[in-house]
Amino acid sequence: MWGIGSGNHLKVEEKIYFPDSLGLFYLAITQLLGFTQYGDEYKVMGLAAYGEPSEQSKMREIVKLNSSGQFGLNLRYFSSPSERRQHDL
Repeated sequence: MWGIGSGNHLKVEEKIYFPDSLGLFYLAITQLLGFTQYGDEYKVMGLAAYGEPSEQSKMREIVKLNSSGQFGLNLRYFSSPSERRQHDL
């Protein structure tokens, strides 16, 4: 969610609900790249400045933007922890 703060008051402007979370997306991409420890996201953030947008079209398939500027994740690319456990059995 995001909002506007003034003094000790916070007015919430918009919310995005699970599973459409950019934090979840960032965690998944970090793990896909081989950084498996919780908290390794900063490494990907640092490396991003050295990259080229060669996979931009694929990323646009994973994170969909709508005309109002909001986003949603294409859940075909994600699995929940319970789904991963079922695949491991």
